[in-house]
Amino acid sequence: MWKTIADWWHFFQNYRVMMKGSKFFDRNPAVQGRFEENEDWLEELEERVIKLESMAHPKCGIEGFDGYQPLVDRIEALEQNK
Repeated sequence: MWKTIADWWHFFQNYRVMMKGSKFFDRNPAVQGRFEENEDWLEELEERVIKLESMAHPKCGIEGFDGYQPLVDRIEALEQNK
């Protein structure tokens, strides 16, 4: 399963960190509840962002705006008058 002792040690350290977090939440149910509320809220926000991205229009360059070509023509006319 582990290739080296270093791999096992890394796994063991991560396991201890996760267990400490688990014990903290067991001792603090209010924090656990708030954490779960935040997690649910973030999932809701993620769903809303996905919906908004699907409805949003694609990026467009300045060429797509009204008045761009007249502005370019005016600049070119000014450059020719120099």
